[in-house]
Amino acid sequence: MLEVLLVEDKPNVRNWMRRTLEQRGHRVLEADCGRQGQSMLFSGHRPDVVVSDLIMDDVTGIEFFDWSRGLQDPPPFLLVSAYAQVLFSAAAQRRGLAVLEKTGSAPELHAGISRALEIHAAAQGRDRSRANIGYAPVPQDELQRIANSPESVMLLGEWCG
Repeated sequence: MLEVLLVEDKPNVRNWMRRTLEQRGHRVLEADCGRQGQSMLFSGHRPDVVVSDLIMDDVTGIEFFDWSRGLQDPPPFLLVSAYAQVLFSAAAQRRGLAVLEKTGSAPELHAGISRALEIHAAAQGRDRSRANIGYAPVPQDELQRIANSPESVMLLGEWCG
């Protein structure tokens, strides 16, 4: 069981995510905006993981994450977004973030949390060799499909090694 700080400004999405996490046995603390999430962390809450929307009205998930790095023991982060995650992958990877596209899939949400915990552990030095190896925001089969297609594509990213 994990304690999850869920930061999401859309009530229907937040409710679905909370129910999904609670069904897995996790304890969920909710914040309806980035500033409220920051207040919870500032007041001493230290969840096992933060699941935060990427685009919110008050702060972005990346700004929230950057702010949290000033804490003595910052938690792992999973950013979720309905927008194309490929655009944010390089910035997220540099910061040690896992990014997940909002699909409404419970297995993907749980896998994203596991990935956030993995990345955080690697960044903490417990498994530094895996910090940026093997993470691709686009599934391998999708990359293969794109590579084999006759269409022109532009992939954005940067080396994080």
